[in-house]
Amino acid sequence: GGRTFRATSGPHGHDYAVAPDSGPATSPLSEPAIHERIAARLRAKLSRQFGASDRIQAELAAAGVFLHDDRRQWRADGAGFGAGPPRAGGSPGRERGSGNSRRHAPYAMVAGSAALAAGTDPAEVTELVAQRVRARLRRDYDTADAVQRRLAVDHDVFVDDER
Repeated sequence: GGRTFRATSGPHGHDYAVAPDSGPATSPLSEPAIHERIAARLRAKLSRQFGASDRIQAELAAAGVFLHDDRRQWRADGAGFGAGPPRAGGSPGRERGSGNSRRHAPYAMVAGSAALAAGTDPAEVTELVAQRVRARLRRDYDTADAVQRRLAVDHDVFVDDER
């Protein structure tokens, strides 16, 4: 017999719940789409397909949806988990088990930035940024840098990973 996991239980194919301190959802993803992606990520993790799991988590994060694996919670308010003070022996702004470091923070246009150039498709820019996030998660920095150059040259968009 195979191993069984309680993680596949629940009406949505996962046992994650909305974080009780979550604000109103700001993600462009619908709640059913969020549940489907969380369940797909969990299936990938349980199948030891960690690359696929990381890609799904990056896609969710790019859409402002964050997961906390230890608590089995999710939130779609763009706030993420672990925004509190540093924990003993840990990194500032990251809570143990949250799986959300700054690399998973959604990118956003900085206040005071110039508007996108006329003719620039915001959906294309968003997709390119998501491609870059996925490449970075795979540690494919050549692809990530190529996407960053394309954003700069084709769309006059500068990506700042330090914010």
